[in-house]
Amino acid sequence: DARRLAAEIADRGPIFYSDVSGRRERDVILQHLGSSPKKGWYAFLAAPEDEARDCTWLWQPEEELFRAKCDRSRTAPADGDGLPQFPVTVRDGRLDVDLNADARTTTTTQAGG
Repeated sequence: DARRLAAEIADRGPIFYSDVSGRRERDVILQHLGSSPKKGWYAFLAAPEDEARDCTWLWQPEEELFRAKCDRSRTAPADGDGLPQFPVTVRDGRLDVDLNADARTTTTTQAGG
């Protein structure tokens, strides 16, 4: 429920979702910015790409940014801009994070003749 999750994030900060797949490589942070639960949603990888899984981004509410757990000098903006993102949509009040969007994006080539 987008409204409930927006309220939770406003109260407690962004939500960390651990990857429960067998690969365990796509932990995700869900962030909401703004006052409308219909927009302002962001989902992105929970750790810098070049770091171990346990080097998660930690929300710093007083700074309104994320700092890497393993290197506090590394920062990311509140919306995760510049980090690997996952599309987020709201349909009928329900939130959908598409973790497989990149897998569906394909390019095709034709054999030369």
